[in-house]
Amino acid sequence: MSSHEPVSIRINGKRQLAKRDRLKARSELAASLDEAAIRYDEQSEKPHEVNVYERTYETKPARKRYSHFKPFLIAAASATVVGILFGFVMLNIISDLDQSQVSEPVSLSAPVTNVSEGTDDISSMSEENQREQTVSLSSFTFPSLAAYVVQVGIFSTEEQAKVIKTNLKEQGFSAFIWEKGGKYYTFAGLSSTEKGAEQTAQLLKTSGVETYVKEWKVAGMQKETTSSEEEWIKNGVHLFQEHVTTVQDQKELSDYQQWLKSRPDRLSKNGKDFYGTVKLLFTESNQSRIEAMFTFWKAYEQYLNG
Repeated sequence: MSSHEPVSIRINGKRQLAKRDRLKARSELAASLDEAAIRYDEQSEKPHEVNVYERTYETKPARKRYSHFKPFLIAAASATVVGILFGFVMLNIISDLDQSQVSEPVSLSAPVTNVSEGTDDISSMSEENQREQTVSLSSFTFPSLAAYVVQVGIFSTEEQAKVIKTNLKEQGFSAFIWEKGGKYYTFAGLSSTEKGAEQTAQLLKTSGVETYVKEWKVAGMQKETTSSEEEWIKNGVHLFQEHVTTVQDQKELSDYQQWLKSRPDRLSKNGKDFYGTVKLLFTESNQSRIEAMFTFWKAYEQYLNG
C-alpha cells in the first residue's frame, strides 16, 4: 500500500478516514474552491455601466444689485420734484395775498385813516402815521329801542309786501318793509305810546286798510367799539326816542342831519354801514318821516347784530 493513498477505517460498519487524511482533504477542498472562484472571476462578465443622463437648464442672467430699490428711488425723486413745484406755487400765492392785503381798507383794530367831512372816502396817510395811530376798543352796553307799530300785513315774500306798500302809497300813506326771521312785516305807522299808534291805525281803517297795533323792539346788547363811536350812536338813539314821541307833529328831520355831521372821524365797519344807510334816507328831500324813522330803527338793529 502506497504512503500517499488514503487510509480508511470502518467503525460500526461505516467508513472513516484517518485524521491526517481528513485534514488533507479539507485543504484540498479549500484549494479547489479558491481556484473555482478565480476562474469564475475571470469568466464573469464585466458589470454594466450605468448611463447617466444630464438635463441642461436655461440660465437667467443675474439681476443687478439693488434692482429692487429702483421703484422707491423713482418715487422719492418724483415726490421731491412735485414738492418743490408745489412750494414754489404756494410761495407765489402767499406773496400775491400779502400785496392785496396792503391795498385793503384798514380794519378797526388796526391803524385807521381820517374821514373827510361830508364824504365816505378815506384819505391816504403815510405809513409812518399809520403805525403811530392805534384805536382803543372797549365794551359798551347799547340800549334797547322799542315803540308801538301799526302793522298792515305780514308776508312770506318781499314781492307780496311791496304790493301792499304800493297800494298804501297810492292812498297817501307811507309804509316800511321789515324783514325778520324769513318773514316780511309791513308797517304804516309808529309811536312811543299805544294810544298814538291806535290813532294812526284808526285813520288807516277809515280807508279800508286792516291794521294791527303791537309793540316792536330791538334788544340792546354789549358791543366792543371806540368811546367816540359809542357816544355818537347813543346820541342818535336818543334823537330817535325824541322824534318817535312827536311823530304825529311832523317835526322836521334837520336834527338828524346835524347828528350825521357830528360823526367821529374813525368808525368801525358796522359804524360806516350804519352811517351810510341813515345818511342816504335823511338827506333825501322826498323821504317820508315815517319811513326815515323806521330806516334808522332797522339800521340800529343791523349795527348791533353786525
